[in-house]
Amino acid sequence: MIARLAALLILAGCASGVQTDSRMLEGGPGAAITVEVADVENPSMPVDEQGTRDYVIHIEVSNNSDIVQTVRQITVDQLPGDYALQLDRASRALDEMIDSGKDHEFAVRVQGRPPRSVRAQNTNRIGFRVTVTLSNGDSYYYAFEGPVR
Repeated sequence: MIARLAALLILAGCASGVQTDSRMLEGGPGAAITVEVADVENPSMPVDEQGTRDYVIHIEVSNNSDIVQTVRQITVDQLPGDYALQLDRASRALDEMIDSGKDHEFAVRVQGRPPRSVRAQNTNRIGFRVTVTLSNGDSYYYAFEGPVR
């Protein structure tokens, strides 16, 4: 009886230590998952006295692999540097399957505000990173930079 209990505890300990391999992969040509920014919706009015505005970034995720991929999360982070718009980190939890060779568009709501630095305000550029996390634990990240309109 004690030997059986000990064996169960050992098996339980082994099972709890099982982890899936996960990787953070920089996206690019030939990647299993590619990401493009399809659109950024700009609001008309600030939501607070710091000039914070709500934006919606439409992100197109393409499954270039030979298997169905499930997107679990999309995160948007500010790139380091002097940009005309500073974005707060935003994340959206998902459970969306994308068939092999297909695309899917996701909308992620973010908040952004003009920076305090006059130098950054004069750049008229925005920079952010989009990370797509799959159900297998792999994450693909892409950096985007462009003009603020």
